[in-house]
Amino acid sequence: MRYVLDTNIAAAALNAHPKVLSRLATLPSDEVGLPLLARGELLFGAYNSTRVAENRMKVRRCAGVSRFSP
Repeated sequence: MRYVLDTNIAAAALNAHPKVLSRLATLPSDEVGLPLLARGELLFGAYNSTRVAENRMKVRRCAGVSRFSP
């Protein structure tokens, strides 16, 4: 089964929400996906934040790998 994350869950993972991270840790890493639209929304949020560089790197890390790490 493939799991596709929406923007809210991806943002919670990027912000190290414990319940989200623990649930993602139970899933096979090759079964978790992040749609292009969610990536775009995360980047939009990063560019409009007060910590642009830090948040851009978080999004780039999660977009390039299948396992989230805050």
